[in-house]
Amino acid sequence: MEVEIIVSILIRGGHIVTPENIFEGDIYIRDGKIEMIGKSLSPASKEEVIDASGKLVFPGIVDEHVHMREPGLEYKDDFEHGTKAAAVGGVTTVIEMPNTLPPVDTGERVRSKRELLEKKAYVDFALYGVLTDTSVSRIEEMLKEGAVGFKAFMGPTTGNLPPPSNATIYKALELSRLHGFTVVFHAEDDSLVNMFVDRVKSSGRSDAIAHMLSRPPITEEMAVMRIYLMSKETGGRAHIAHISSEGTIDYLKKARYEGVNLTGETCPHYLYFDSSHYETHGNRIKVNPPIRETEHRRALLTSIADGTMYAIGSDHA
Repeated sequence: MEVEIIVSILIRGGHIVTPENIFEGDIYIRDGKIEMIGKSLSPASKEEVIDASGKLVFPGIVDEHVHMREPGLEYKDDFEHGTKAAAVGGVTTVIEMPNTLPPVDTGERVRSKRELLEKKAYVDFALYGVLTDTSVSRIEEMLKEGAVGFKAFMGPTTGNLPPPSNATIYKALELSRLHGFTVVFHAEDDSLVNMFVDRVKSSGRSDAIAHMLSRPPITEEMAVMRIYLMSKETGGRAHIAHISSEGTIDYLKKARYEGVNLTGETCPHYLYFDSSHYETHGNRIKVNPPIRETEHRRALLTSIADGTMYAIGSDHA
């Protein structure tokens, strides 16, 4: 006869954080699931009791934007170490980006990556497929193998993936409406970025702020404008990753008012740093899109407070 082993935990006296408020209480967990939240709950026999007095108790955090670089770029990171670090930080689910080597652009590559990472993951995970002019015809096969959405890299980024055409983006958004997935965008206009990079290089500048100047706000906002218009036209589900510009927030507000399925994410580095930090941190805060002037940081913080911004993702890479 098999004996069922029930693992139960009582988290006692913590400050429990919910979307609505923060309150002091206990959480009773049985067999991996929360069964009860209340005050002065009594522990059962052989139950593990965790004293959370004076501590904040959060639900498991979902990091919707990580690059753990496996397969092909393990010299940067790998899924075992990345998900261990996530677990230590209270992150219980990560959504992994597709710009690995090879890129995740077929159903077979979705399946292969999923099977590889299942053996290494310390937290729950989901996978994006990549959206390119050639992979758009394979969206449905990638969905069947477990892709939860697709990432479009509109500007230069790791992996040198070619930016998708407007026609490809339009088709993907049409399919997103049909199948219920989301298309996530690295929103930088490729041609504008290339032009501004050439101008800054020609000026002879090579300091940390030169990178910010080579990708001014219009490079992000022009890409977002295209996404907004196509999402509005198709009814598709679009999500802007790592927002850095105040102007992008205006499109999020406009989309919400009009009922367009366009949402956005920013990242901790855009909320903490601004261009004044280049003097002390230099290239250590070099990211794409770049960290910008303080008015952009303040606008991003306000967008979190007023609910315009949908999410904060780490963009761990």
